[in-house]
Amino acid sequence: MKFNLSLGNRKTAIILIAIAGAASIISFQNFESANVLAPQSSRNFSPVSPNASSEAKQLLQFLGNLPYQTNPQVISGQHLGRAEGNGDNDMVWGYKNLVEKLQSDTSYSVGLIGASYGEATPHASPPYTTDDTLLTNYWNQGGLVAMVWLPPNPFSIPGNSTDQYEKYANGGVGDITDLYTPGYPTNPAYTAWHTSLDNIALDLAALQDCGVVVLFRPFPEQNANWFWWGNLGGTPPQGTPSPTQAQFSALWAHTFTYLTKDKHLNNLLWVFAPSARAPTDALYYYPGNDYVDIIAADDYVPTQSGPNVANYSEMSNFG
Repeated sequence: MKFNLSLGNRKTAIILIAIAGAASIISFQNFESANVLAPQSSRNFSPVSPNASSEAKQLLQFLGNLPYQTNPQVISGQHLGRAEGNGDNDMVWGYKNLVEKLQSDTSYSVGLIGASYGEATPHASPPYTTDDTLLTNYWNQGGLVAMVWLPPNPFSIPGNSTDQYEKYANGGVGDITDLYTPGYPTNPAYTAWHTSLDNIALDLAALQDCGVVVLFRPFPEQNANWFWWGNLGGTPPQGTPSPTQAQFSALWAHTFTYLTKDKHLNNLLWVFAPSARAPTDALYYYPGNDYVDIIAADDYVPTQSGPNVANYSEMSNFG
């Protein structure tokens, strides 16, 4: 089992499943990695992907049984930045200046690294080989890999990399149903959307070819209003959300089917991650148990704020 979290001879910190902000450092505890692989209780968990790889099945089983161990029960993680990003928001920069620095300073390693994919960049095209290799190497050392997908706005004018995923890019957002309803040339958004799907599939396939299982987090923070796929309408129950629950669920299901069945990507664990602090309920856009392996929450906690207990309780009880 590759995800042994031992990362060679280095100690790994098990604290929380989270992809921290690119400038965040998490506190640590010691543990015996051998015990992490011996759950005190065993429950069965099956991935939603119909042909999930054996590694994906093992990883979901491992994560699902993590709360039933007597050792520290969560995994620390570090978000590295964006694939082919710029400055301190670049994956390679984040790895060198956060993960490697942490290892050098403390002899500890995070158990999980993650990165953002999807935003267009002027200096490279998918697949992003350097970034994919970085993730693959960490997996091969025993760590876990996560990917948040921020697809470009399919309703915007192609080629504008400065606002590829903003909600008001080049005129805003059209009818979400266009993205899963064929009809080109009368439906150019459909074609643009499937170009984005094909692009992310290149990187996911490259990782699959290397045996890497990806905690895949598409459409994050969909209950907030800062991404084109998010709720740009009113807050229910008083307001009318846009997209509707049915539209978002159909978009998620279409994405799932396209990547798993059309692109034969069997190395994905599907993570549904709303915003923890948006006005719309965190589970409002939940697409259904047939399409989600893991539920999570994106939370950017100001220093003056306390823990978001209500949100945690809702999602914990749901699971």
